[in-house]
Amino acid sequence: MRILLAGINKGIIKELTLKLKSVFVVDTASSASKALILSESTYYDSIIIGPSLSDMDGMELCRTMRNCDVNSPIALLSDKENSSDRVMGFDAGVDVMISDKASIDEIILQTNVLARRNGNHNNCENFLKWGNIKLDVKNKKFYANDNFIYLRRKEFDLLEYLMINRGKPVSKEEILDHVWEKGIDVLSNTVEVHVRSIRVKFEKEANSKIIKTHRGFGYEIDSG
Repeated sequence: MRILLAGINKGIIKELTLKLKSVFVVDTASSASKALILSESTYYDSIIIGPSLSDMDGMELCRTMRNCDVNSPIALLSDKENSSDRVMGFDAGVDVMISDKASIDEIILQTNVLARRNGNHNNCENFLKWGNIKLDVKNKKFYANDNFIYLRRKEFDLLEYLMINRGKPVSKEEILDHVWEKGIDVLSNTVEVHVRSIRVKFEKEANSKIIKTHRGFGYEIDSG
C-alpha cells in the first residue's frame, strides 16, 4: 500500500521512511506544491503532513488538498495543541492531529490507524483470507491450503492489493501506482510478469486458479 510523507523533518525522515517501507510504498515531498501534485494523481492510504514544508503551512496544504477533492486520510504533525487549533485543523480537513514532538513509533502507529480507518483499504489487518488463500501481512508470508509459498516482495504486494480489492477488477495502472515506487522506470509488462509468477507458484501448490484476467483492463482475485 502507498503513503505520502510531506514536509517531514530531515532529522526523522530517513528512519521513518525505512520503518514504514516494511508495510507501505512510501512517497516523499519536501514542498506543498509537489505534495499536492502527488495527492491529486495518486490515491494514498495515508498522508502525513509535517511542519517542514518549504512553501506552505501544513494546515493550509490540508485545506487545499480537500478543496481539490483529495480524499486520502490525512494526519498533521503540529506544535499547536490547544483546542481552538485542533478545531481549525479538523475544519481544514485533518483527520488526526499529532504532536510534532511525537516519537517515530507513535507516528507509525497513527499512520496504521489512519489506514485501518479507511473503508476502501483495510491494509492493516494482520491476515487477509480468501478461500484457500491466506496472507500474513505483518510477516509478508503467503499460504495456500495452509502451505507456505515463497513470494518476492513485489509479488506479495501485488497479491495483497488484489486481496484488499477482492470482488472487483483492478487496472494495471492502479496496480503500478500502489505497488511500485514513483520515479522508478518499470517495463511495460512488469505487472504481467509478476502475475504470471504468482500463478505458477500458486497453481503448482494448490492446483487451482488464483488471479483472473480482465483483458484490456487488469486483474482480479479469482473467486472460483
